Parts: sequence; C-alpha cells; structure tokens
Amino acid sequence: MRKLVTLLATTTAIFGASTLYLAYQLYGRNASAGNEAVTTPAATVDSRDRASETATPGELPAGGGARPAVTNTPTPAAPGVVASAAPARPSAEPVGSRRETIAPFARQFLARVSDPAQRAILVEESRSSLRRQYEGLQKRLNLDAATFDQLLTELAEQNLQPQEAYFRCVVDPKCDLDAYQRRPNSAEDRNAQLLALLGPEKLEQFTDYRDSLGERESVVQLRGRLNESTRLRDDQAEQLVAALSDERSRYVDELSQRGASVSGWGTGQLGMLMYPTDSGSIDQRLSDAAHFSQRLQGRAAALLSPEQLAVFVQMQKELLASMATYMRPAPGEN
Repeated sequence: MRKLVTLLATTTAIFGASTLYLAYQLYGRNASAGNEAVTTPAATVDSRDRASETATPGELPAGGGARPAVTNTPTPAAPGVVASAAPARPSAEPVGSRRETIAPFARQFLARVSDPAQRAILVEESRSSLRRQYEGLQKRLNLDAATFDQLLTELAEQNLQPQEAYFRCVVDPKCDLDAYQRRPNSAEDRNAQLLALLGPEKLEQFTDYRDSLGERESVVQLRGRLNESTRLRDDQAEQLVAALSDERSRYVDELSQRGASVSGWGTGQLGMLMYPTDSGSIDQRLSDAAHFSQRLQGRAAALLSPEQLAVFVQMQKELLASMATYMRPAPGEN
C-alpha cells in the first residue's frame, strides 16, 4: 500500500489528466515486477524519452533511439514500452490484491470518462498540462492559437484511450492484468489527423521535439538553478537538450547491439538514469546508472561553463542519491 500512497502523493501537473492512470499503472507493474516499472527491449524501441517524464520519482519507461510514435501519451520516456519482470525490490503481491486495490479508482475514472461533461473536464485537464510542455513547440513551429489548441486536443484525446483501456481491464475479472501490463501502450493512430493539422515537415519537428521532452524538463530545472551571471542562453540550452538526447539514444543503441534491454529510473525534474535490465543486483544497477550519468556529464561538459557544469553535476548527484534511496528502502518499508 505504501507504493500506491507514495505514487499518488508525489504526482505533479506534468501529466494532468493522465497522471492517475500512469501512477496506478506504475503501481501495478511495481507490485508484480518489483518496482521495475517499465523496461524496453533496446532492439525494438520506437519511442520517446522521458519520460521522462513521469509523475512520480521511480522507474520510468526507457527512452529509445528511434523516432517516437506520435500515438503515445505525452512526455513518456519511451513509446511502445514493454513491462519487465526484472525486480528492483522483490514483491509477491498477487494480481487479485492489486486489482482489488486499484478497482475503486478505476471505476471512478470509467464513470467520468463515460460521462460527456466529465470527459470534457478530463480532456481540458490534460490540455492544460500539455500546454506547458509544448509551449516551446508552438513558438518553434509558429503555430497560431487555433492550430495549437487543436493539437492539444488531439493529444489529450489520445491520452484518454490507453487510460480507459487499462482501467477496463482492471474492472474485468476475465482480463489478465499481468499480460495486459506487458503489452505496449496502445492508442488510436492519430497520425493522419496530426499530419493534416501540421503537415509533414512540422509533424517531423513535432516528433523530434516530443522525443526530447525528458531532456527539456531537466534543462529547465538546470536553468532555474543558475543565477544571472551563469544563466544558460537559449541556443546553449537547445544544444544541451540535443546532446543529452543524443547520448541517451547512443546508449540504447549500444545495448541493442548486444541484445540487451533498457530500464530507466528518474524524476520529472532531474531527469532519467538508464541501465541494462540485466544489471542484476541493486549495487550493479546503481553502478550502471552512475556510468550513464558520467556519459551525460561528459556531453554537458563540452557545452557548459565550469560554473554551469557544477550545477548540472549536482543535479546528477541528487538523482543518483534519490535512486539509491528508492531502491534501498529503510528497514520496515515495503
């Protein structure tokens, strides 16, 4: 139960209406996979970073090296992610117990999404979160207000689809919850709508931007920690986003070449650390994550001043410390 409370207590506005779904889905995977929320076979990654981007500190979908599909929920760290059974913290909670815990919330969500008025509220909540995430994209693509609003609506609507599907599985005793959670997230293919809305060139820029949402969040955090004398220029920030995203893709590609899978752990603000799913012990996972962090720091060092780099390194230290604390719970915690 502690896991569920932690996930709900630490949610942020990043995912808006999709936050509860992702939190419960993460909880469900944690319960069966020992908090190894999601991993992605590096050889089959077709997704985005980020995820970053999740609403809670904890394991995240691992970012992929390929261009993300535009049919996935916002700021995920990887579209098309696959659940893993590699444990970070052992747990033997049965599927029935997890289903019983989540079912009341699932029914509440399904009641809301089935009511036109409540569904409209869910869409608007998601749009509000998406607006913040994609504000920079609106400026970059020079989208007028009407086009940007339509884009947000398309993305918000597609966010509700996997949430609804997951919760319908939760409330259906005949649905194999473990098998469902191992499937890639699915949503109606809205590529045609997005292509008609943006055109091929802007759609490509959109997917590129979306692939780096996780790195963008961490760079925003970095800029917020710098003072006026050490501030990060806009062009410098974009270069850093590109470098960090590229390094993440390189890492995934390298693991792919050896047939390994990728796992990720992170927070919405500090970024994400990646490591091979087959790392084994917690100490080895932390060591592999620290190695990945060193790679990111090396790329950042080529773009940042010593003062800026020191702040970036501190963020990485905080992220590693948080990961260690999470993977090594205090005595008595479950």
